[in-house]
Amino acid sequence: PAAAMALITMQTYAPAGGVGYRTSMRGGGPLTTLADPRQSTPLAHADEQPLWQKLWMNVETAEEWAARATASGARTPSSEFAWMAPTKASDANKPPVTPKQAHSLQAYFGMPRRIRLEFGDIGTCGMTARTDERCVTGFRMRNYGVEYAGWKHPLSPYRNDKGEWLPLHPQPGGIGWKDWPDLALQSSGAEREAATAIVRANARANELGLREIRLHAFGFDMDNMKARAWISALQPLIVLDHDSPNTRELIGLFARSLVNATRTTASSLSLAIKNALYDRLEDAGNDDVVPRHRLWHSTETRFFDTLRRVATTGVSLESVSDARRAFHGPLRSEALRLFDEFCTIESAPITALRRHVNARQGLVATMNGYGKFGKQLFDFLNLPPREQNAAAKKKATTKKRANA
Repeated sequence: PAAAMALITMQTYAPAGGVGYRTSMRGGGPLTTLADPRQSTPLAHADEQPLWQKLWMNVETAEEWAARATASGARTPSSEFAWMAPTKASDANKPPVTPKQAHSLQAYFGMPRRIRLEFGDIGTCGMTARTDERCVTGFRMRNYGVEYAGWKHPLSPYRNDKGEWLPLHPQPGGIGWKDWPDLALQSSGAEREAATAIVRANARANELGLREIRLHAFGFDMDNMKARAWISALQPLIVLDHDSPNTRELIGLFARSLVNATRTTASSLSLAIKNALYDRLEDAGNDDVVPRHRLWHSTETRFFDTLRRVATTGVSLESVSDARRAFHGPLRSEALRLFDEFCTIESAPITALRRHVNARQGLVATMNGYGKFGKQLFDFLNLPPREQNAAAKKKATTKKRANA
């Protein structure tokens, strides 16, 4: 157990190096996701409870790592730890290391860079003031270490890029509920899938009778091997029935539909704000960034509350469809509220009033299902298109006149 916890800690809290997307096991700056089963109590916050409880939930069993093992031959230290074998340097025209050429545990001990410690004679540690006969005085590092290809790291979510599965990376905007389906769900036929550690943790939590735990996603936002920011976020991880593929598919349909609907609304809100504030869209710059973030942030609580309600009251096509339609009202209200906040008529010059009014009417039309964006929005939320509504209204009026 201690070795396994150390293994997880070393891998997930050390920044990943590497050149390009194929040299490192998970690419330059991968996203790591861990399931956290610790619960807050009246006496202690979840983060104050023992760390091993969080780590242990994500450790593979011997059967699990053996199941994904494809390498032939006996298990040896050199097959698990790349530094115990001659380095297959990627600058020496050597082929990449695939899962068939190394033990599955090497996923936790990849060596995209070569680091060697330099030891000196007796000395005193500058941090602890302790004296030792041999002290580390420095280190040497070389890039172009082992190049990996075809691996799927157990702790990272992935996306399908033309048949090649690549790890997801933290983005400058941070992690929000729009990312939840990609981080938490494993759906058949999806172009993105959660880390296998999260899928296993869901099954374990289900066996323990837990209905909700936490998902911790973190990593460095990298730009050409330079760390721009450390990204970290905690989200609810709704525990689903592991033996019910239909439940997982329906929850995936629900979550991705709401993400797409909110993304469409964010684009419409952005365009409306630019049209209201500027004569020319090219003059707007990045003035729409804050309203977009505000929309996602203000709808996050409602998304997770709705998700919990659907998951606990019974997942069915009918309940999912009802929940999607019910999300329209709050989403519409929030979009219009943000527009009014960022485009106040009181501060607008007389010459801009027409521009403001037209922009708001355009946003209202979209949120009511009209136009290209409106049609997309209603489709994502499982609402009948406006053309059908108009036809139904005309038919009802004709029928009423006939009966009269």
